[in-house]
Amino acid sequence: MDIRSQLNCFYRGGEYYGRHTDVGQAPGPYYEFCKGQGIVNQYTMSGAPQQNGVAERRNRTLMNMVRSMLANSNLPSFLWTEALKTAVHILNRVPSKYVPKTPYELWTGRKPSLRYMKVWGCLAEAKLYNPFLKKLDMKTVTCYFIGYPDHSKGYRFYCPTHVTRIVETKHAHFLEDSKDSLVTTAPNVTENEGTSSDQHQHNTSHAEPANQLRRSSRPKVPTNFDDYVTYLTEAEMDAGKFTDPMSYHEAITSDQYSEWKRAMTDELDSMKKNDVWDLVELPNGVKLVGCK
Repeated sequence: MDIRSQLNCFYRGGEYYGRHTDVGQAPGPYYEFCKGQGIVNQYTMSGAPQQNGVAERRNRTLMNMVRSMLANSNLPSFLWTEALKTAVHILNRVPSKYVPKTPYELWTGRKPSLRYMKVWGCLAEAKLYNPFLKKLDMKTVTCYFIGYPDHSKGYRFYCPTHVTRIVETKHAHFLEDSKDSLVTTAPNVTENEGTSSDQHQHNTSHAEPANQLRRSSRPKVPTNFDDYVTYLTEAEMDAGKFTDPMSYHEAITSDQYSEWKRAMTDELDSMKKNDVWDLVELPNGVKLVGCK
């Protein structure tokens, strides 16, 4: 066992003290920060991680999320750190059963917004900043969403075909429902030489014709266009029997007075309900604008 391993074992995992490369080296920045704030660190015994159960349980939750995110996206395993940072970002913005408020709200005093969150590992078309972009050049790059930047508002992407594989930008179109992935597998089908022809004939006999169309079983509903044509035809047939009144006087003196009265009442009630206008006195010298 080398000196580094001995020190890491002596200071347990070394995460809360600082990893060393030399015996006489000072403690790490986390230890110095706690010491500057008047915090006295207490460490677990060597080989007894259960003494720090809260941190170990949180580590298990995070690693379960990371494995799930990697399995669902089929992205390379070296992006596990990006998945881990995204998992922490999510957990800081969701409540728990012990605390009604989210960690983000407890720290900042305001509720977090979740509208910007996307499915980790989903396909996206990202527009990267390029001042030398020409008119015929592609404006977007096909990539995969892998997280959120630490010090800016935007997204992080993994672009396998780009010069810089890890890029950040705010302008992107996310294809969260797409099933595309970096890992594609094709079944390796092997057939027995003696039964290949029989199997082919069996599949052909039970296969449906390629040019046969499947008919829908849904009931057909007349389209609006057919109704419109029918309405025009009926109106043309009754053109000589019925015409719209051109004034209020014609409406109240027509044979359809009750229908026009009800239509006018409904229209006025609708305008009053929606607060369309206010009833005021006509000022002197103002010309009234007529309305049908």
